[in-house]
Amino acid sequence: MYSSVSKLWTWQFSLIILITISFYLCLQMLTGGFSIFVTEFSHNPTLGGFMTTAFMLAAIITRPVIGILMHKINIKKVLCVMLLCVLVCIMISYGQQVIPLLISLRILEGIGFGVTTTLLATLATNLIPEERIGEGIGYFGMATSLGTTLGPMIALSILHSFSFEFLLFITM
Repeated sequence: MYSSVSKLWTWQFSLIILITISFYLCLQMLTGGFSIFVTEFSHNPTLGGFMTTAFMLAAIITRPVIGILMHKINIKKVLCVMLLCVLVCIMISYGQQVIPLLISLRILEGIGFGVTTTLLATLATNLIPEERIGEGIGYFGMATSLGTTLGPMIALSILHSFSFEFLLFITM
């Protein structure tokens, strides 16, 4: 039996897991949905693919930068700011069909994704007791996998029956 010192499922760790699943789920829903939405109204599948590329490149470029800055920032405050930034980008996307604006918003969402996912992983590993690190990282990894796997499927289901604006509303 584990002692109270090595408790894994604290309210903080549980909250990080819930935020991680929700965040990955929402952003992966948008990754699947944005390209379909843009392709439908522009009749150009290249622009749809470019939405995903802009998002992913921004996330990839951002991760090393936040890794360098991580020791100089307040992780919880930056995480809250990034979550708010992503929310605002999603809200601004509602009803838009201006390609340069949508690309800019996807880049900002990609930056938010890169920073947020890095910070969530850092917070989770800081909360996991050393003697349960493998178990804790396994649960965190499962949270990211669930959101990443289910997001596009849910997005396609929503887009099949509803509008892209409804998908944006759900992710907000």
